[in-house]
Amino acid sequence: MAPALERVEALYDELARRIADFAAQPENPHLCRAGCSACCTSSAFFALTLVEALFWSRGVAALDDEARARAREAARAMVVLQPQHGIGAAPRQEPAFAHAIGALCRAHRPPCPLLRDDLCSTYATRPLLCRCYGAPVDAYAVQRDDALIFRSLCALYEGAELRDYVRARDVRAELDALSSGLCADGVDVGRFTSAEAILAEVC
Repeated sequence: MAPALERVEALYDELARRIADFAAQPENPHLCRAGCSACCTSSAFFALTLVEALFWSRGVAALDDEARARAREAARAMVVLQPQHGIGAAPRQEPAFAHAIGALCRAHRPPCPLLRDDLCSTYATRPLLCRCYGAPVDAYAVQRDDALIFRSLCALYEGAELRDYVRARDVRAELDALSSGLCADGVDVGRFTSAEAILAEVC
């Protein structure tokens, strides 16, 4: 497992370099900053891969006992809501899983259990989706006709003129491949919810 998690860290570092290169160009808007939690205070419930969940669990485990207990209590409350919105043990494949997660978000608009004083308490190990919200990143974008629709983009960018974007579909694809590689016979186990990942305890 260790090599896979080391590769996750390298992929996240590479994405950070790409975002920094994007932000360094004056024509590119970059609105993300420390202390702005616009994308974490509402509907912060999402899907992630197995390898992302394992990497994130390191950050959760490193929290002090009180902070970890508080985060997991909030995560448990979200997990309890999952069956009401069709999130069960299976199927965990797209697009059905994404639709179910979206339904829960619209109904409850949950804040991230790991948000403290408008800062992420597990910033260094946060999942890919969290890293993509601060800039126009194509990892979760959808191509429709001649338009590229960024589904993982902070609402602060609404109305902003985008002349370029960060390429990261390869990063997402490799995270998927790493996750499959951790499973028996390479079987894809699908995705997990962010609440489930926060509750995970890895031995």
